[in-house]
Amino acid sequence: MKRGAILVNIARGMLIDESALVNAVTNGQISAAGLDVLKNEPPNRKDALLQLPQVLVTPHIAGLTDLMLNGTLNYIRQVIEEFAAGKKPKSILNAPAKPRNLLRD
Repeated sequence: MKRGAILVNIARGMLIDESALVNAVTNGQISAAGLDVLKNEPPNRKDALLQLPQVLVTPHIAGLTDLMLNGTLNYIRQVIEEFAAGKKPKSILNAPAKPRNLLRD
């Protein structure tokens, strides 16, 4: 990355070599970092990355948006409606070999 760049990671913690990031921020190669994901979660409070004032770490909440929440609610509604109509939900991954007992009489 260009000297002075700002690194943002909201994807996967393993994408970043955190010790290299500490070095890059400390020597000014990276001017700041915003991280929503870390290699180890929850992080150790004494982690060198968390001690740097140029690094902002959030608690893995970047995906928590109104769009995501509405999409999740719509998805759950669809699955419940399919199930209630006696249909096999399209998203089922582990269909049992034999039917389970009904939850109602």
